[in-house]
Amino acid sequence: MASYTISDFAGAKLAIRMYQEVLKEVAEALRENTKAEICGEEYHPEWVRDLLLKIESVGG
Repeated sequence: MASYTISDFAGAKLAIRMYQEVLKEVAEALRENTKAEICGEEYHPEWVRDLLLKIESVGG
C-alpha cells in the first residue's frame, strides 16, 4: 500500500491550480481569436463553444 505525505497533496493541489490557470488562459485566447460579430452579437464557431464548455466544466 502506498503512503502519501502532506507535501504530496500540497504539490498536487498546486499542480491543479496551475492547470486551471492555464485552461483559463487557453479559453480567453480562444474567445479572442475566434470571435466574429454577426448582427452586433458575438459569435464563435460551434467547435469553439463546445471546447469552451468543456474547459469551464473542469474549472478553467
